[in-house]
Amino acid sequence: MPPDLVIEIPEQEIPATGILPYRKHTVQLDIDTERWVRAVDLRPSNSAVLHHGFAFLRGQDEAEFLRDRFGKLSPKGREKMLAWLEKLGGTPEDPPPAALEHFRREAFPGINAYFSKYVPGEGIEQCPPGTGKRLPAHAKLTIQLHYTTNGVATSDRPRLGIYFLPQKPERELKVTSASTMSFVLPAGERTCPVTAERTFDHSFRLHALSPHMHYRGRSMRFTAVLPDGGREVLMSVPEYSFDWQTTYTLAEPRVFPAGTRLFCEAVYDNSRWNERNPDPTAVVRFGPRTEDEMFIGYALYTLE
Repeated sequence: MPPDLVIEIPEQEIPATGILPYRKHTVQLDIDTERWVRAVDLRPSNSAVLHHGFAFLRGQDEAEFLRDRFGKLSPKGREKMLAWLEKLGGTPEDPPPAALEHFRREAFPGINAYFSKYVPGEGIEQCPPGTGKRLPAHAKLTIQLHYTTNGVATSDRPRLGIYFLPQKPERELKVTSASTMSFVLPAGERTCPVTAERTFDHSFRLHALSPHMHYRGRSMRFTAVLPDGGREVLMSVPEYSFDWQTTYTLAEPRVFPAGTRLFCEAVYDNSRWNERNPDPTAVVRFGPRTEDEMFIGYALYTLE
């Protein structure tokens, strides 16, 4: 069945060699009313050169960044933020536009949330039954494309397909992450642990998990840390592959209470023993290029 809406992205010319910066294409959707989405499909015409792509809904990253920041505050800090949001006419779960604009510079696109993504191994992204992604009226999407050269000059014409639901679903599917941009991988180090966490202020239902690292990423484990101190390993990826990423959907969604922390721990290999390492002599930090690194543990959830 074809998508209900297809966004054609202009043809991208890819040179034979060189390191290419991310490319961005912004689309103003011609949608007069709020719509709900059951599936999205971002895909290239030439998968040999598009390593990954994201579609970001304006305001989505900022909203998840605000929620994550709120979850890490002290009780007094939460009280102050709640008062600030209330004065602006919103809450952590429904942030007002002024609050989103306030955090726009700090919310790195794709770190906290996304509307759709393409990575090697990913197919059509289906929302779990009874859920859907919200697409506001007059929504603006930014398509981010990361190309890699392969020795042959070529081109790619990506597109984003959107499948609508006939009506509002029971629950809105949200994307968040446990992530950090503050890490350093020493040159030549074979075992580099990095951790991050995301605290949920409300009870939630967890549907899926997805790790994202680059070529030095070796493994990632997701653990739920309950308010009473109990711990439950949700998923472990012992042999992570940058060239074959996927979203892991839980066989049965899990409900967790407010105060639960999603704790992610990863191990990176920045040594010569890692055959995929672009440069074992380099000290590596967070960055958008393939030669840099990222640490993002995505979680797809709904509120209870």
